[in-house]
Amino acid sequence: MTWSKKGKGWALDRLKEEGFPKAIIVAVDALTKRSGEDERAFVQRAVSTPLARKVKKADLEDNLLQAEQAGLDTSKYEDGLRMTEGRLGSWGLSVGARK
Repeated sequence: MTWSKKGKGWALDRLKEEGFPKAIIVAVDALTKRSGEDERAFVQRAVSTPLARKVKKADLEDNLLQAEQAGLDTSKYEDGLRMTEGRLGSWGLSVGARK
């Protein structure tokens, strides 16, 4: 998998070659949205990995604040945050207890 949106030339294989720890590679993979993947499946996958869960939670908190400041709908960020806590969101998904 290669990321061109924000980091040209970086891919999971390159992270391995550069010596990044396996936990970082797993987290980056979990935090990379797949082509055609819907938001709830992406968040579900991201929060299933302990390190990625922390990063996704911070990302969602930041997005929520920005949406609130802009007067936009915040429901998807609120649902995602509930998923980081293992609670059901309006998407009807839940994740296991935190590790």
